[in-house]
Amino acid sequence: MKSSTRHFAIGLFLLVGFGLFALACILFGGSQLFAKKLTFETYFASSVQGLDVGGPVKFRGMKIGKIEEIGFAGSHYGERPEIDLTAPGIHRALSYIRVVCSIDLKAHPHFGLDRIQAMLKRGLRANLEMQGITGTVFINLDFFRDGALAAEAKPLSVPWTPDELYVPSAPNTLQSFLSVAEKIAAKLEDLDFSRTVDALTSLVQSADSAIVRADLPKLTATFTSLGQSLSAELEKLDALIVAIDGPALSKDLHAFSSQLAELSTELRAALPGLVSSADKTLAQVNTTLADVSPLLTEATNSIRTLRETLSPEVGEDLAQMLSALARTSAVLEALISELRERPSRLIFDDKE
Repeated sequence: MKSSTRHFAIGLFLLVGFGLFALACILFGGSQLFAKKLTFETYFASSVQGLDVGGPVKFRGMKIGKIEEIGFAGSHYGERPEIDLTAPGIHRALSYIRVVCSIDLKAHPHFGLDRIQAMLKRGLRANLEMQGITGTVFINLDFFRDGALAAEAKPLSVPWTPDELYVPSAPNTLQSFLSVAEKIAAKLEDLDFSRTVDALTSLVQSADSAIVRADLPKLTATFTSLGQSLSAELEKLDALIVAIDGPALSKDLHAFSSQLAELSTELRAALPGLVSSADKTLAQVNTTLADVSPLLTEATNSIRTLRETLSPEVGEDLAQMLSALARTSAVLEALISELRERPSRLIFDDKE
């Protein structure tokens, strides 16, 4: 009887102990098993030194979750049948560091799945940040589409379908600096320093030789003399401009223009009368020539008769006189014809 009582007491003690243990788990940590959270994963191709499980996950410096798991991507996805181990770049992808994170939706309900997916389209990325000087590293979520790291914030290519929501990673500032430094170092290695130094030395020597040949004192004196000559010429030009009486010159030009205008008006007014007078004169000259022409013809005949009866010497003189009269008549006819065509010859002496 005593043995049965003792066994019952031991069993009751164990049951009470297990009950208290279960209650403690529920009170002090079991709530985390039923906590509402959003899980995502990201990958890093570089070192994650300082990143630990349980570390914070922040959005622009504000804590919204924690790190759940850290490991190699190959350890989780390496045995998947859809992965071709002979594909190019597969081993690099399997060496990525896979980091699984969670967001506390109870404390931050607005960071739901739909919003995170919309933020990913806008350029949301996960990167490593260092907290203070302690060396502790955490995951920080931010937008890098318009930032300096946008060109390097492209998602890492993976040949598998992630089990959780995939948030691409972006290199942090230190990683970008190291990448640029490596590129600079690679370019410096390609430089031929000895050849560059020799070229610079040759350039300096050529410059020294050119300066010596240039005879700088003589060149300076020449430029000084040229400047003085230019200054003197400019002073003369200024004096000439000052000497010109602009208002008086303008006044004289205006008066001369007025006189030309008046003279032109008078000529225009007098020209019709002059032309009419010239026409009358030409008509009278024509009438006179018409009367004189028969007389000249009769005189020519008479003189020809006298020439036949007179001596040869007298006849020759008369012939010369008749020839002169004929030329005079031709000149008069040409003059009258020209005056008919151009009456202005009576006023102006046109020269072509």
